[in-house]
Amino acid sequence: MKSKIFIALIALVFLSGVNIVFGQNKVLFLDGEPIDLATGSSVTINPVTGNITAQSQVGTLADVCTEAGVGGSAVAVSPISATPNPVTAGSQVQINWISAGASGCSPTGNLPGWGGQAIGTQGPASFTVPSGASGGAYQAGVECVSGSSSDNSSTTVNVSEPQADPPVINSFQVNGQNTTISNPLVVQPGDNVNVTWSSTNASSCTGTGNFPGWSGAGKPASNSTGQTVSTNTVGNYTLTLTCSGPGGTSSAVTRHVNVQAVNPQCAGVSPPSSMSRRTSGCSAGQPPNPNCTLYESVFLAPFPGTSNGFQMRMRANDYLSFEFETGSTVPTGFVNAQEGQFQAGNGPKIVTISECMGQFDETNLDPRCIWRPAGNVAIEVQPSTGSNPFRCPLQPNTTYYLNITFSTSPAGTPSNDVTWSCDQAQSGWCGNLMTPQFSN
Repeated sequence: MKSKIFIALIALVFLSGVNIVFGQNKVLFLDGEPIDLATGSSVTINPVTGNITAQSQVGTLADVCTEAGVGGSAVAVSPISATPNPVTAGSQVQINWISAGASGCSPTGNLPGWGGQAIGTQGPASFTVPSGASGGAYQAGVECVSGSSSDNSSTTVNVSEPQADPPVINSFQVNGQNTTISNPLVVQPGDNVNVTWSSTNASSCTGTGNFPGWSGAGKPASNSTGQTVSTNTVGNYTLTLTCSGPGGTSSAVTRHVNVQAVNPQCAGVSPPSSMSRRTSGCSAGQPPNPNCTLYESVFLAPFPGTSNGFQMRMRANDYLSFEFETGSTVPTGFVNAQEGQFQAGNGPKIVTISECMGQFDETNLDPRCIWRPAGNVAIEVQPSTGSNPFRCPLQPNTTYYLNITFSTSPAGTPSNDVTWSCDQAQSGWCGNLMTPQFSN
């Protein structure tokens, strides 16, 4: 007689009759043909139909039916499943199946990485889909044989390509600075602005913004040498960078540049060539994190500020230049700079109030507007109509700079040649407590 074997995945007996439970892996012989069964498998014989139902815990397969005996096949392979499906290239996948009556099985199909696997007569078999595999639908199959008998089964496995890492802008600077809207790079018309950047996971970058000559696509992913741009038009400008790659587009980074008109009075005046204007980190505590280019930020109010003290400091080869507007009425008073008020070195200073940023010489400068103190100093001002021989006269509604550095360069030294000099024994800084004291 011909007997039917039904192999399912659940571990339940769903037909009544004789039930045989296998405690360890066994081989069931039916009509002289072997059927592999795993631990915990069971077999039920239906007394009415004679059908034998075997439930196996191997894999995640569904309903395989094979006929064994007279006129039947000696080898049977269950339907195949793949977990996970879809699978990402570079990740592991598990192929699941069971077979009956087979002496050996081999992989078939075009799923990358599957064809070279050594497999047994039942799954699961795990392997890694190569990371370079293209996305698409592939076939993963199993062919099992015993002598001249064979059977096979296959399933579709969907492979997805791994998601590339998103591009990241590591640095984006103008003239070596990470400028912001509150702390822009200030240049004069015609000055060169060198723009440098670097990124990862990007194939190209795009520039946008209103600075002439900057906008455009197809920029390299990194440019350490820099792209030079300039304009003769006064204004406030932005330069924005985004970078793109297989993983998408980076977040945008924006830098700010202010192009300011040249004051005729500043012709021939340049900041010290061996120094840099400190734009941040100029406070030893109060106020915290000011914009070190603006008087209003460090003294907590527009000129002349409040009576709160500012703990000014700078490192070697720095200078400070605080921009301020006088307004319609120029007050009378002074900013008192006291020596040794906190952990910073002491040293002689050059202090000026000038219409020129970073000016530390007497060129076109009223002698009452330059001080060279070795200790405390009162930086005194008065309206332009004032007659005090020690106070710097200021025009109303005019832009000025309070310029400060530590230096022993003698009077008459061109501003460009002024050099740094300060005892930095304490923490590498030099500084003073500066307190405005004004009255109208």
